[in-house]
Amino acid sequence: MLPRKRMTRKQLASHLREHGFPIGNSTLDKLCMPTVNEGPPVAGWWGRRPLYDPDEAIAWAEARTRQASMAKSPVGPAHSTPRVEPRDPIRRAPRKAEGPVRGVR
Repeated sequence: MLPRKRMTRKQLASHLREHGFPIGNSTLDKLCMPTVNEGPPVAGWWGRRPLYDPDEAIAWAEARTRQASMAKSPVGPAHSTPRVEPRDPIRRAPRKAEGPVRGVR
């Protein structure tokens, strides 16, 4: 019996992109960090390097994919969000008066 195929994280990111999941190497690295721990399941280890099963990774990516909503509003000038003007950078709130100034009588 042949062992199942395992991939490094860099190979896995490429494999996911080939299957239509737009994920970058650094994004996958971030999701797999122990502090985030939202990456695909580790199938095994080669020394300190985690190895991943491509089928499990595809299932993981599909589980993370959100479905498109059925009731989308039409896009166009009549339905666009109104533009909000930025605040004037010169206009500032007045400074609060601080306690008495020392050294002045």
